[in-house]
Amino acid sequence: MNDAVRWFMLFGIVLMALFAVFMLLARIFSGDSIKWVEAGVFSKILTVPGLFVFLAGFGLMVYDRNKNVPLGLALAGGGWLAAMAGILLDAAIARARRARWPVVSARCVVHELQENMYAGEGCATKGWAWRVKCEFDYAGRSYRVAPKVHWDDTGHHEAPFWSEEKARRFMERRIASSGECKLHANPDNPQEAELIG
Repeated sequence: MNDAVRWFMLFGIVLMALFAVFMLLARIFSGDSIKWVEAGVFSKILTVPGLFVFLAGFGLMVYDRNKNVPLGLALAGGGWLAAMAGILLDAAIARARRARWPVVSARCVVHELQENMYAGEGCATKGWAWRVKCEFDYAGRSYRVAPKVHWDDTGHHEAPFWSEEKARRFMERRIASSGECKLHANPDNPQEAELIG
């Protein structure tokens, strides 16, 4: 591999690392008031260094294939496994935290299925998402919330349904025809809630 190609690939790896740092800092310092999906420090101890070890291993393999392939491959593989373990641990801890929230009876006042286009692999894909509003009483106060409906803990976003039929079946199991439903509500901030079945 000639020097120009090698330096160009290393420059690309450095840009990926800088982008990862930027995304991490943006997430840490975002003004998002909903922090209930955050698991904690231990998962970040795995994820953040894992990402940089992966990039360093990949960079070693690109820089000098003849000498650094075994070490680079080991670092890239170990870093990738650590990063994935951190993401999965974060998701598991977030789910466990929400499972401990009290279950409250609520009344669904709005639930409408919306068809949207989502970015796919090289093209836009049709998907469906629910817009839900519920009312409930908790600790002597009334709340009107937009609960999480189909939350993806690994991606930290509402996951779309890829068929309208699946979206409707999902909601039929969670909201009765009378509008009655159950929510997990955050006892510290009842505005944070999740629709459960």
